[in-house]
Parts: sequence; structure tokens; C-alpha cells
Amino acid sequence: MGIFKHIQTEIEGREKREGITPADLLDLSTPLRRLMNSITRQGEMSVEVAAEHLGESPAHTREMLDGLVEKGYLEREEREEGWF
Repeated sequence: MGIFKHIQTEIEGREKREGITPADLLDLSTPLRRLMNSITRQGEMSVEVAAEHLGESPAHTREMLDGLVEKGYLEREEREEGWF
């Protein structure tokens, strides 16, 4: 197998892997990228905590989180104290 064929096979294999790449994060708007960075660093957070961190309203933050869930960047978990 030639080097170019080997590289092409490696690229195709990486494209099929699940998960988020740094390039995926760069495609997000600045507020969404900030939100993803916060969640990545904190682990999990409630809508209220995320809103406070971003300086946004909880309603707007929930919309942002809903968009990230729809795109597959986040998973939502329901608990007694609310959604995380």
C-alpha cells in the first residue's frame, strides 16, 4: 500500500469515529463555543448555572443548550432537581 493510500484510509477511518473534534467546535458560534468550553471544564451544570456563567437569561441559555443537544454535542439528563 502506498503512502497516499495509507493516509486516505486513515482519514476515512477518523471521519467515521464518533465524538466531537476541535474542528467541530470551531464551527460553533462564539457563545455556543463558550458554553461548550464551560461544560467541558465543569463537567455538568444546570441551565441556571450555565446562564449565570454566560451572562444570559435562562430561557436563552436553554435554547442554546437545546441546539447543542439536537446537533449531538450534548446529552440531556433529567433529575429531580432539573435538567442537566
